[in-house]
Amino acid sequence: MNKDHVLTTAAPPRTIAAMRQPRRPLLALLAPLLLACRPAAAPAPPEPAAQPAPAVKPAPPRDPELLALADAIDPGDVPPLSTLLPPWLADPLRSAAAGADPSELQARASYAYTSWQAASAQNNAFTASALLDLASALYLAENALLAGAAPDPELLALLERSYAVLDQRMWSHEQGFFRQVLDTFVGVAGGAGLLKDQEQARDIGALLRDAVVRAGPARRRAAARLLRDHPTHPSIPAVLGRLADDATQRQDHLAALQITRQRLARIPEPTRAHRAALVHRCLQALDLPCAEEARAALDATPQGPGPEALAEERDRRRAIDDAAASAALILELTGAAALDDQLDRGHHLILLGRLSDAEALYSELTRAHPGDARPRAGLAKLLISRDIDLFGAAKHVQEARSLANHDRDAYALAIGLASGQLFSELLPRALAQGDKAAFDDLIAPFFADLRADIRGWSRFEPERGAVLVELVEVIAAALPHFVTKKDQKKAYQVVRTLPPRIDALLSRAPHVDDAWRLGLALSLLTEDPKLAQRLSERPIPPDHQDSINHQLLQLRARRDLILLWEPADAPARLDALRASLPPDLRDHDEARELSALAHGVRGLAGDRDALRSALEIYSDLLQRRRGDERISLLSNAAVLYLRLGDGDGASAAFKSAFDGARDDKQRDFIRLAVAASAPGFEEFFDTLGDCDHSAAIRTQALAWRVDRARSSGGDWKALEEQLRQQIRREQGLEIRGHYPTGQLGVLTSGDFNINLGYSARPGLVTTFEIRSTRWLIPPAPLPSPTPTKKKR
Repeated sequence: MNKDHVLTTAAPPRTIAAMRQPRRPLLALLAPLLLACRPAAAPAPPEPAAQPAPAVKPAPPRDPELLALADAIDPGDVPPLSTLLPPWLADPLRSAAAGADPSELQARASYAYTSWQAASAQNNAFTASALLDLASALYLAENALLAGAAPDPELLALLERSYAVLDQRMWSHEQGFFRQVLDTFVGVAGGAGLLKDQEQARDIGALLRDAVVRAGPARRRAAARLLRDHPTHPSIPAVLGRLADDATQRQDHLAALQITRQRLARIPEPTRAHRAALVHRCLQALDLPCAEEARAALDATPQGPGPEALAEERDRRRAIDDAAASAALILELTGAAALDDQLDRGHHLILLGRLSDAEALYSELTRAHPGDARPRAGLAKLLISRDIDLFGAAKHVQEARSLANHDRDAYALAIGLASGQLFSELLPRALAQGDKAAFDDLIAPFFADLRADIRGWSRFEPERGAVLVELVEVIAAALPHFVTKKDQKKAYQVVRTLPPRIDALLSRAPHVDDAWRLGLALSLLTEDPKLAQRLSERPIPPDHQDSINHQLLQLRARRDLILLWEPADAPARLDALRASLPPDLRDHDEARELSALAHGVRGLAGDRDALRSALEIYSDLLQRRRGDERISLLSNAAVLYLRLGDGDGASAAFKSAFDGARDDKQRDFIRLAVAASAPGFEEFFDTLGDCDHSAAIRTQALAWRVDRARSSGGDWKALEEQLRQQIRREQGLEIRGHYPTGQLGVLTSGDFNINLGYSARPGLVTTFEIRSTRWLIPPAPLPSPTPTKKKR
């Protein structure tokens, strides 16, 4: 086995034998890392090696098209963003950069940006540490530019990419959802003492707002200099792609089309995705002949192999067909006088991304028809599509509530925005008060409005409406128990009435997709294993049988049920599940992970061939997985390495997993895997026993403490009784239908996601899923159940 297939960080040589020596080299290697409260600071980038002065190369010939574009977008000199820094923040940064020459500053800027990219790949792009990397990259790159005579093209490209992160409408729009979250973060950081005082918090808030405003001109300035002076640089196609997006955001669709054509001409081998982008730009510009020509070129471009490429192609063609239909209808209804026609035209303007036209139309219709709810619903739909402005959209929906002529879309908007209001506004206030009066005053009226909206929507989609009726009734009944925090078991009992209700709906209408997806999620909540199996094995609804996404949803539910109930023949069941999958899914990564789990469980039970098979699959998966999904795979591979006697592989894989972990929950699973796999980490069990992230971690940690006390002659009986009580307590607090204790050698982490939302094309969007992560962890020896006394 080549461990380079798994590892992303090299480690000093270690052997399994060395781990058993008194000084425990593996402990010395890993303990500082795993015990740290936060990740260690990134190492300094390597010093640039001294290089002989390069020969002066002639400047590449100017490109007339790119010159014209550069002149069109260039705002002229833009003050660097670093000039916005308040003195208390600028001084230490200035000191850190003092004395460095331009090449060193550029190298450090590139290193900081690479660190931000690594965090972004793990879905951590906007954590505090990642934002600090991005800020460092910008500061150092700007200072390198100021210090140098002729700007290096790599430096200009780095600046353009960095500015582009900030130059997005989701940050610049004052009422946008992400902007409000960011402002809230700044306020919380100041209040929590992470900033010295509220004045510094205000400084940071002002800095972010001003930086977002200036980022756009700064990005276009850097892009213009690249286009003029370095027209053949490899970054030019990507720069043109962002400039086309920028033109679309400004609603200049003709300019976006022209730039997209220029970009395509500079890509040596355009893919189908590149050509599809041109089709969309043609349609957004309402240029149907252009779209027909671009689509012919798309059809002539070879398609990639495999089921995932086939699924991407289906989605691509569906999106193009939908956009073409919208463009044709917009042109057909131009000048139409009837209100219904104008509303239909406005809807398709939003779908096609012509948002300025849609705003003008809906605003005029709102003035012309003040008593009609539909134009206001259109404005709400616009704010969601353009700015993810849920707060502004909710105001329009509330104003429309008392008006006439609610259509399906108006009801769908009201229902889709309801969960955001409940979880971001009402529920936090009710939980803060913590009594039934809070529920009656705050949340009961909310459910009254939601029920009325569902009744209205059900006139248009009765079968989907029936699913929502059952769901909302159960949530409304369970929430008071969660709010008062007095009877969590009662809340769970109420929730467990939902699976049989949805099962009954599916018996009457097995084709209803919402009921089918909700049934999959609920299969993990019912205490009835037969009902759980029935919900997880119901056939995919006819309209979605070819959907890879639906096939994956069912695979995940059936897999998670096996891991939840921990049957003795779990490996065989996992193998059988993979064998039952549709042919197109058997080579999918998640299907291959089924085999890795089955082999891993067998391996932890003593089968060395199974250990090697599992490790080979994890090694292959790690070649294709990116970001956060790699963390558990690395930890699992490390456990297998140790079982196979490869201390080198284990040390480096654990280190890579821990370095990439996004939060304490992931780090605690890794700590448990280390402590359960290798001697010398027993102290982890003491701290993990108080872990507030996972009941399974707490139980496993205490069970290992019992085993350690028994083997050392300590008072293990008292600890074992404590363990029995803890298991009983955790079983009572488990919302899932069974409490898994990890005896297979697999623990899961995840969350249950039930959500209602809205998107312009599908309308009401329902999300019903349980997302889980699988961790291979050698099982702790648990005591046999306490025998129950027979009643006389």
